[in-house]
Amino acid sequence: MASQPGTTAAKGSRHALFALLWALFVAYGSLVPLEFRPRAEAWQAFMNTPWLSLGVGSRADWVANLLLYLVLAWFATGAVWSSRLGAAMRTLALAVVLAAILALAVGIEYLQLFFPPRTVSRNDLLAEGLGTAIGTALWFLCGPQLGAMWRRFLDGGVHSLRAVLALYALGFLALALFPYDFLVSAQELSAKLARPDSVSLMPGLACGPAFACGIKVLAEAALAIPLGLLFALGLRAGGRQPPGIFAGLVAGAAIGLAIEGVQLLLASGTTQGISVLTRALGTAWGVALAHSAPERWLRYSPERLWRWALLLAPVYLALLLAVHDVLPPRLQAPWAASEKFSTLSFLPFYYHYYSTETAAVRSLLFVAGSYAPIGLVAALAFPRYRFGAGMFALLATLALAFGVETLKLFTEGEHPDPSNLLIAPAAAWLMHWLGDRVLQQLQAHAASQPAACTHA
Repeated sequence: MASQPGTTAAKGSRHALFALLWALFVAYGSLVPLEFRPRAEAWQAFMNTPWLSLGVGSRADWVANLLLYLVLAWFATGAVWSSRLGAAMRTLALAVVLAAILALAVGIEYLQLFFPPRTVSRNDLLAEGLGTAIGTALWFLCGPQLGAMWRRFLDGGVHSLRAVLALYALGFLALALFPYDFLVSAQELSAKLARPDSVSLMPGLACGPAFACGIKVLAEAALAIPLGLLFALGLRAGGRQPPGIFAGLVAGAAIGLAIEGVQLLLASGTTQGISVLTRALGTAWGVALAHSAPERWLRYSPERLWRWALLLAPVYLALLLAVHDVLPPRLQAPWAASEKFSTLSFLPFYYHYYSTETAAVRSLLFVAGSYAPIGLVAALAFPRYRFGAGMFALLATLALAFGVETLKLFTEGEHPDPSNLLIAPAAAWLMHWLGDRVLQQLQAHAASQPAACTHA
């Protein structure tokens, strides 16, 4: 069915809004920590912007610039091409918009001269130009298809769950290979393999303390569950025999081997044998869940779930404090906490600037993942109070994150980050929204199934 003009216009408006918000995010993130310093010779310095000889350690930063403008160009292209303009006018408008994106890139690079310790190089301009070109090309290649999958999820129906699972699989693979800092020579690969932590059977030192590392390993298995669901539902939709648990193990192991194999070619990647096992177990678990009909998933009591959530809340709180390194307590004197507070910056994402792009994204995902279960529990425990449950999840998460960050003030060796007070509630609200949507679609799918026939 062809898209209605109103639907196309609304889609174009959403793309334009996302493009605008992303452009603001790019500008803000490129100028943090917003410490303006006048510079009389700025224009001359900009005209003499150098090419830098970037090593392997700087490749992730270079790719991050490319990705920022890839996303911006994707949404901007979608906004133009989903408009009601004719083909000729859309082409002209797209050329103007892409020129504006490139002008934005040049303008931001110039402004960075006034915001040390930011650095300006032609390498960054090249990355931003490539990102713009790749983002536009990707939209024409697969943008409408991905948009159709997202609309199927929002509209509900028989194919909605498969659509969101397919989108999840794409996001899973995209994050698994982040930051895409691929090695480009045999010498770089040899240097990486010479590192003792590049290949290991068990988690390496980068995994962190034993307890936190164990939580990460369990989370890795849990994140593979939707892949097993997609594997089973996809074969069932194609009229083939649903896979068994062993097939799920094999499929998960194949996914794990592929991802860990690619990690060998990433400068910041570490190849771990245990990750193959966790993804195999998670995928098999997802296959096992797919063998249960949605009607069986919905046979739960929200009231009972809420009571269990209250009973398990102390366990969750203890795990949360432990993974955030404030349990067991290592309290310090109030004067030390006061001194720490006096140097605290409340500028959003201020401390993310002082780490690598890879570390910043992992930190963001870690914080979001540790608070997201609150949103899921709220969606499942209060299905009849959708707005109220969402607000409860947001406010409860904000209060909990405030408590954790306050504890970090009084914990030796820890430093609070006010940005977590933005990340945590946003993650809980998003998880509540997704959980609520999936629950509604499961209920609609179960209601649409014909009743089982009985034979005399």
